Amino acid sequence: MRHRASPYFVGAFVALLFACGDGSKHDYDNFREDVVFCEDAVAYLTTCCPDFQPHAVACQYHYDYTPGGCDTAATTDAENPALDLEESRCILGRSCDALRAGGVCARAQKATPYSEHGGPSDSYPSSSSSSHSTHAPVCS
Repeated sequence: MRHRASPYFVGAFVALLFACGDGSKHDYDNFREDVVFCEDAVAYLTTCCPDFQPHAVACQYHYDYTPGGCDTAATTDAENPALDLEESRCILGRSCDALRAGGVCARAQKATPYSEHGGPSDSYPSSSSSSHSTHAPVCS
């Protein structure tokens, strides 16, 4: 005698699979304006600042949203370029002498990416996110 699964059981099983499914969102768009300007600013600093190490300054963008699942909470994580758009424009608008004299070279060398970590919203930036600057202002 053959046993067949109840249609209700099959429906519940399929619903459970979708309820715990992946609704993740990922964005690694490194053609964004802030990324391009950061890269330009780092290239300019390389020509202006003696011993400037361009590889130490990250100009990438990463965004990850992971929805809450059956036993986890939703999270939003983002990493923005170490030099934001305003800092990059400021650097590009100054002479090499002004950058060196103003200490911009040293501050830029220590710049690390801006990051955000947040809670349940899948919007960016998340309304419940915690954002922090990981370095002192580079150019003012």
